[in-house]
Amino acid sequence: MGTVSEELKGLKGATFANPRQKGEYDAEGNACMTFDELEKWLVLMFARYHRAVHSGIGTTPLTKWREGILGTREKIGRGLPPIRTDAEKVRIDFMPYEDRTIQDYGVAIAGIHYFHDILRPWVNARDPKDSKRTRQFRFRYDPSDMSVLYFFDPDLKRYFAIDTFQILIRRRR
Repeated sequence: MGTVSEELKGLKGATFANPRQKGEYDAEGNACMTFDELEKWLVLMFARYHRAVHSGIGTTPLTKWREGILGTREKIGRGLPPIRTDAEKVRIDFMPYEDRTIQDYGVAIAGIHYFHDILRPWVNARDPKDSKRTRQFRFRYDPSDMSVLYFFDPDLKRYFAIDTFQILIRRRR
């Protein structure tokens, strides 16, 4: 991630490494891109990176990947990995997450409350490794759409979509 960090530092409106360095700098006021524009910029930056010769491997990362998958004259390739058929699970797996305990009201992340009946059995659940502690559960979310959390049920080994409490209240009206 050093390459990404260095590239980001060169952007107009870049912030600092820590809050002390930032001081009174108005990061929002000096921003030069929206989140959508930043996402596009990152895609292009990674595309360039994978096609540029890397000093540590003496070739491009894309060439090295192809050699690993397809092989070379000297070495047999590994072949393509199996294709995941559950696209939604893959999408959720790559989302950021927060580990939280589940309370009577459900769970709160970023000041937003979420609840679903699937959470009820886990309210105030004890940690299986330390019964003195309340168990934490993984909740994934899409930062661009905080109306839904994804709760991973450790017994059922699957994700459940959990709506915000505000949406539940609106539905009942």
